Amino acid sequence: MTSATEYTMKLAMQSAIESGDFSTIKSLIDDGFDIETRLSCGQTPLGLAVKLGNFSVSRLLLQKGANSEVPLSCSEDSKTILAWGTSKLNPYHDLLGELLISFLWHSEKETPVNSARSVDELSIHVREGSIDAVKNLLLVNDKILGRKDKDGKTALDWAREIKDRRMIEFLSLSSTVAV
Repeated sequence: MTSATEYTMKLAMQSAIESGDFSTIKSLIDDGFDIETRLSCGQTPLGLAVKLGNFSVSRLLLQKGANSEVPLSCSEDSKTILAWGTSKLNPYHDLLGELLISFLWHSEKETPVNSARSVDELSIHVREGSIDAVKNLLLVNDKILGRKDKDGKTALDWAREIKDRRMIEFLSLSSTVAV
């Protein structure tokens, strides 16, 4: 594929996702579009669909094998698509979070859920007070609970530091259940 053709396909995919043009998205994928390619907006097709709250397109991309454990954007400190989709900062987190978790849960491919990025995301959600996002991350992999983030703190350390009683209780209970 030439770079001009690739660029045209990226623009077509981004436009189709933004407008919810399901048939064009399917056609582009069937024509060999790499669903892990970063679009001109800096996101993968799944990242853009999740950010826009497009449930149908997100489901299609997940069915085609899109990875939800890649960063939402190109920046180093970007949350993964999974973390953004389940975060209360995402206005569509209830519906999309469930979709992303269910696909990850049933996925047959290995995902780096025990990575340092996952531990850092857990810490971010604790500091935000987003108990639903914390639950979703721990549902995927409870082994990250006791691990330290890049600041040398566990999720429970952060909850204690910000004095979030509800989060402290939840994390304390989760750590006894996970053992």
